Amino acid sequence: MDGAVAFFDANYRDGLGDAVDIEPMTNLTAGSITLRQAGRRLSMDGRPWPADSAARTIPVDMRNLGNDAYVLRIIATNMRKEGFTVWLKDRHLNKETALRTDDETLYPFRRTGDQGIDSSRFEIVYRLSKPTNAGTLTPDDEVGGIAPRLYPNPAKAAEVKLSLGSLAPGRYEVQVVDMSGRLVLSKSLEHLSVKGEYRFQQGRKLAPGTYIIRVSDMQQQLKETLRLVVE
Repeated sequence: MDGAVAFFDANYRDGLGDAVDIEPMTNLTAGSITLRQAGRRLSMDGRPWPADSAARTIPVDMRNLGNDAYVLRIIATNMRKEGFTVWLKDRHLNKETALRTDDETLYPFRRTGDQGIDSSRFEIVYRLSKPTNAGTLTPDDEVGGIAPRLYPNPAKAAEVKLSLGSLAPGRYEVQVVDMSGRLVLSKSLEHLSVKGEYRFQQGRKLAPGTYIIRVSDMQQQLKETLRLVVE
């Protein structure tokens, strides 16, 4: 699929007409991804920074999806704004995933087969930061070194360690998904403390390649998505 870019500046506005607003070329056969602004599809979109009083939503538009497994790749390294966090909202699954602002975020998915759902399934949402006393993780927490992480990564050893960082104590489900969207490993972990480190067997179960690690709580709420590279 193609890519789409949003630019942020105090001089840009909601609506069409900014110097960087560019509509996509007509593509009737292959899958395409654009951003929606004022009811129009744009491959490049100028946006104002979010106000200090409300969230700002960027609708994502997808067309002509095939039966393949897809990975939504979001690079939010220039989207950090003090006091705000950035989220990917999956309207089909009614889930939100915190977007990393120091690296890319990968989100595997498949089409539902309903064009009305697939075309407006995802949104990128800016909102005011919330206190983290409930154990939730925001992108800004990563600066403090308490974000979940995998190591070694890239991995060559038979085992990979997982730190759940600042996630609240409790039981979590860890799923390993390959880039085709296939579940290759699932394991439950009892997270006891912020400094807890856990192992999930790798061995020969994971062939060389890139994998998505999903960490969910027992209510099936996705808490974190990590990327693991096996050499």
